[in-house]
Order: sequence, then C-alpha cells, then structure tokens
Amino acid sequence: MGFSNCTIVTADTKFFIISTAETFHEISPFLVHKLILSFIGEVKNIKKLKSGDLLIEVSNSNQAKTLSKLTELGDLKVNVSVHRNLNFSRGVVSEHGLKKHTESELIQELSEQKVCAARRIHIKRDGKLIPTQHVILTFSTTELPKSIKAGYLSCPVKPYIPNPVRCFKCQKFGHSQQACKGSKICAKCSVSGHDSSDCISDEVKCRNCQGAHPAFSRSCPQWALEKEILTTKVRKNISFAEARRLISERSPKPGVTYSSAVKQCAYCGSHTPPQGIQKNFPRSSTQPAPVPSDSVQIPNKSSIPEKTLATVSHPLKDKQIPKQKETVKATDNTDNVKKLQRIKETKAAKRARLAALKKNKDLKNLPLTKGDFLKQSSKTTVEAQNVDPLLEIHPSDDDLMSTASETDVSSSSPKKS
Repeated sequence: MGFSNCTIVTADTKFFIISTAETFHEISPFLVHKLILSFIGEVKNIKKLKSGDLLIEVSNSNQAKTLSKLTELGDLKVNVSVHRNLNFSRGVVSEHGLKKHTESELIQELSEQKVCAARRIHIKRDGKLIPTQHVILTFSTTELPKSIKAGYLSCPVKPYIPNPVRCFKCQKFGHSQQACKGSKICAKCSVSGHDSSDCISDEVKCRNCQGAHPAFSRSCPQWALEKEILTTKVRKNISFAEARRLISERSPKPGVTYSSAVKQCAYCGSHTPPQGIQKNFPRSSTQPAPVPSDSVQIPNKSSIPEKTLATVSHPLKDKQIPKQKETVKATDNTDNVKKLQRIKETKAAKRARLAALKKNKDLKNLPLTKGDFLKQSSKTTVEAQNVDPLLEIHPSDDDLMSTASETDVSSSSPKKS
C-alpha cells in the first residue's frame, strides 16, 4: 500500500512543497519571502528546487496547519503538498506471525504507532510472485523507532535500504523513466533505437560500466556503488548528494595505483611548498645516502692473509676513546685544594689571631717607656740567637704582662721623687 494515508498533516510534518502554474524562477525572492512571513511567520528554512517549486521547513505544528490550508500567496495561486520523503522514515519488520495479515490490516492495527503505509516484499520464482514475511513499514516521523508492538509480539525494526533507481529508457541510475530526458537505449547491447525485448544482437554490453553484462545485472560495479551510496544515506541520515560525495572520496580513482597515492605528499596539487620545505624533504629510498668521509672502513677478508685474520680485531673495538677520567680528577683536585684553604684555619685559631691583633693595636697606642727601649736591645739579642720569627710577630703573654707592669712602675715613680 502506498503513501495515500501519509499525506495527512500531523504534528510531526515539517516539510512542504509550494508549487504554482508558473515557476518561482521569474518571481522576486524578496516578494516571496515577505508574503510567506505575512501569512505564516518566520519559518525554519526556504529552498528553491530545480523544478522551480519551493521547499519549506516549518518551525512548529501551527505553521504546518496554516501552510497546508494555503491556496493563495498574494496574487499567486499556489498548491501546497506534503513532501513525500523528508517527513517519513522506512523500516523493515520480519515476523512470521504477520505473514497472513494484509497490508491494510497492518496499517489499521499499527496506526497508533505512527505507521501510515505498509508494503509486503515479494520474490519471484518460476514466474510467480511469492509473498514473504518481510514488510516495509512507513512511519510519519523522521526518526525510525527501534521496535514496534504487534499485539503481544515485540518486532525489531531495521532501516530499509532501497535498491538503486534505474531508468528503463536511458538505463542510467538516479532517475525514473518519467523524468528522463535522454534517448532510448537497449539494456542488453547498449545501442540506441530499440528496446531490450526487441534486441537481436549477440553482444552483451552494459550501458553504465561497459562490462559484458546487461544494464539490469546485480553484478554491475555501478549498481553496487549506487547501493553503497543509498546505504550511507540511510544509515547516516544525510542527503543523497552528501552520501555520494563521501563515497566518491573513499573510492579509489581509476588509473591511480595504491603506491602512487601513498607517495603523494600534503602539498600535492596546485599548491607548491616553500623553498625551505622543499630542501628539507626526505631523500628518496631509491637514492643511496652519501657515505661520510670519516666513516670506518672494514678491510675485505680477501685482501688479508689467512694467518692474520684471527688476530685482526674489529676497527670499532680498537678505536681509542679519549679518557675523561683524568681531566675529571684534575678538576676535583683543584676544588679540594680550594676547600682545604678555606677550612685550614679553624675557629679557635681565628679567635687567637684576632685577639693578638687587638692586643698589638692597644700596645701601639700606649706611650713609650724606658722598658720599651730595653726590650728593643733584648730583641736584637734574640735575632742573633736565631729564635723563631713567629715569636717576633706574636708576642707571648709574659711579654705583655711585663710591659703592663713596667708601665705601672713608670707611672708611680714620679710620685716618689
């Protein structure tokens, strides 16, 4: 059963066709847009088809009801109809329990699940059409349900992928005989001027792929390609043009081998890479890489006597590698010397040195006495006796005590006189 019940406008209907006696090619798009806005408001999308009709996608169910009742658009008389494909989805149900039911019974029982059409698939055997358990159901929604309830049975719904449409007139795919503008071609010999039923030629040639088979053969590569495009369209829910573009990009091009396609770089085509990038391209595998001048050459065994072969070692093993441990040790020694110089003087020695310097400074500030002159004469005797010079620089505690006592005596002597 066809789409007779699917022309009713429902809440899920979104796509409509507006046609006129004259096409919209000659009418101003500004005027048409203003008229549509004045009647139904802002719609989701408006597109002009090749036939000259308008495809309108509404935003809500109120716009769908108003547009379906529209008969005039300004001074233009228009005809509004529901799009036959975009508002619906098709699925296949395979259930043996539904084999005895007619198509009208299935539509009536499944109408609450948005089923508006049903068609049973038949197979041809011995010239007779035999009904199968497979039924194509049309739903009045764009989203295909995963399953339906047929009484107490839960039937899974699979996407329906139609066979490619082939024109019976020109034998090309993609359109029907009613929309064909080409000449009549034979489906067997691909010669124009006669039908396949009247063909007397012994040569069999395909109109689409030039193969040795008729145009209606399922083994035709072009038929398989069209089938793959339809499968991609249904499974990805995209347009036919988008599905064809995806398949054409994925399919191999004639005359291009796999190896040549792999060797193509990212700058193939009209774009040329900069000179700097061209210079840095990797060397081809067919061109041998240059051998460096300092590379190690292993002598050939034929040029070496057999007696010396056992004693000859590999040149890489005999190659002397500069030792770096000695330099490391030298640097370590210099560092150690510096560290020893820093920690050579302990804290106690530093305190003693600073105390001695302070005492010497205090002695220089004191006035000279008679004892100081006597000391200088004693120092000369000490130098003559080769005494340790360190004692000259750092005087002992006894010297400091004697100097202090002498100063006391000198200070008290004037009082006695």
